[in-house]
Amino acid sequence: MMPKTETKSNDGLEIAFLLVSVPEMIERELVEELRQLPEVAEAHVTLGGWNVFLKIKVKDRRDIAGFVLAHLKGRALETRTLFSLLDKDTPR
Repeated sequence: MMPKTETKSNDGLEIAFLLVSVPEMIERELVEELRQLPEVAEAHVTLGGWNVFLKIKVKDRRDIAGFVLAHLKGRALETRTLFSLLDKDTPR
């Protein structure tokens, strides 16, 4: 069992960062679409190995898989998920 760590933002939601690789021809359209979703706090087109960077907020970590399946399946070539252990907005 993993130790309990501070992983929630002030609004009580889990914060995760998604590194996403998509075909270049859809990256801008995808980011604009994702920015409209309530779970998406930030969405950026980036350079490097990953061309889309997302900061999302969900109720719990299980919701990450649902987000990926609902919004990235069939479009993303590859994804990586990083979880925030301490958000900058979390009181210390």
